Amino acid sequence: MRRLLPTLALFCLAGCILGGPSQRDRQSDHTGQHDCEYRQSERADLKTITRSGADAPWHVSDTVRVRAGERLVIEPGVDVVFDADVPVIVEGVLDAVGTATDSIRFLRGAATEWGGLRFEGDTSSLSFVRISGANAHEGHPCIIPLARGSEACSETGNYRGGAIGAYGVGTALVLSHVVLSGNRAASGGGLAVHSGPRVCLTDCAITGNVAWYAGGVSIGGTVMVSMTGCTVSRNRAGGVGGGITIDGPTVEPWKLHMRDCVMAQNESGSSGGAIMGQNMLLEDCTIENNMSNGGCGGTICASGDVVMDRCVVRDNRGGITFTYATGHLTDCLISGNWDMGGVEVGSSVIEMANCTVTGNSASSRSPGFEFGGIYVGGGGSTWADLYLRNSIVWGNKDRDLLVWEQLSRADVAYSDIGTTWPGSGNISADPFFRDPARGDYRLRRGSPAADAGDPHSAKDPDGTQADMGARLP
Repeated sequence: MRRLLPTLALFCLAGCILGGPSQRDRQSDHTGQHDCEYRQSERADLKTITRSGADAPWHVSDTVRVRAGERLVIEPGVDVVFDADVPVIVEGVLDAVGTATDSIRFLRGAATEWGGLRFEGDTSSLSFVRISGANAHEGHPCIIPLARGSEACSETGNYRGGAIGAYGVGTALVLSHVVLSGNRAASGGGLAVHSGPRVCLTDCAITGNVAWYAGGVSIGGTVMVSMTGCTVSRNRAGGVGGGITIDGPTVEPWKLHMRDCVMAQNESGSSGGAIMGQNMLLEDCTIENNMSNGGCGGTICASGDVVMDRCVVRDNRGGITFTYATGHLTDCLISGNWDMGGVEVGSSVIEMANCTVTGNSASSRSPGFEFGGIYVGGGGSTWADLYLRNSIVWGNKDRDLLVWEQLSRADVAYSDIGTTWPGSGNISADPFFRDPARGDYRLRRGSPAADAGDPHSAKDPDGTQADMGARLP
């Protein structure tokens, strides 16, 4: 008998998997985008092959291919041990469903590495599974043909997704309590989702993976990825996107929907220590202690449509950079980010309501660009607009709010700014945080920011006029 949950707990931060009631139980304002309704249905037409405990451990020395019309079932307690550098290619269905006390593992045996799981077609399910020691590279058998039935191979599928690669329209994956740890690839050390699939992850951990591009997860093309209660931690990218990258065209509202997730201690050699990409919806997420060594966005480099609700971005090397984005931030705390400041708005239109930006610094900025809190500037002849309401921007190093260039502007109202700022209802006064040294940025009784928000805004839960700043639990 083998328990997976204690292993998950090692990588779980801030109670993302275990513990009391989850924040995600709260009603979302953005429902219907990524509901995981594509679960595997029972199909009598599939030829089923089963690997049971009697087969354990299952030693693999040649490529495993589950062809269209076939289903491979792996039962609880089975170790799939790779004695050769080969992948598992799934064109049909893979159901690997363990239990909390008897998980399934894909791991190295005699081989120093193996080729990971590759999905192209149909819907597969993995639950209570751990995948480690995989490396996606071009020496493996062709995974993604240039066209269905073609002998010609698209090599891009071979180097994406160290542990799991999902490709193609019609492919769907449902992952629950899955750990992707210690895997490698050129792109997407843990997981790659490209060119059409829909992938749902619940209570998963993607940790300790390495890639040149997208240390943890690579998302590209017209895809939909939903993550709920997941941890993305300690992944590294030599280039951009220490935790996650998102790129390519989209026709869906969101490429990535993260709910009640934690991103921590990811690192990139360039932009986006935690996330780099476009078209994302983040709700009730904590993004902390990530690092970028240059480029756009120490923690998040965001473009396209971006929504962040009730998120905490703290103690990262750099905060959030918006470039060519349309963004909406509500009830977000952005604090303690260092070297690159709290929020940078470049060539974008960003709305922030009931946000708190405090304790950030930007020591790496050029003379004249020193700001700790929020910077608004498009660069060259481009523009940038910030609309700030019911927010607190206070106690950041150097300037709390800096607007650069004639084409950029900050429209600020009913907010507490560290310097006098024009606009209806604005104040410049110590907001009296409860205990900022311990990260408690709720307002003390008697705070000038209490009941000082826009009187036309929705009232606070206690029925009084809206406060300024993030409405923190």
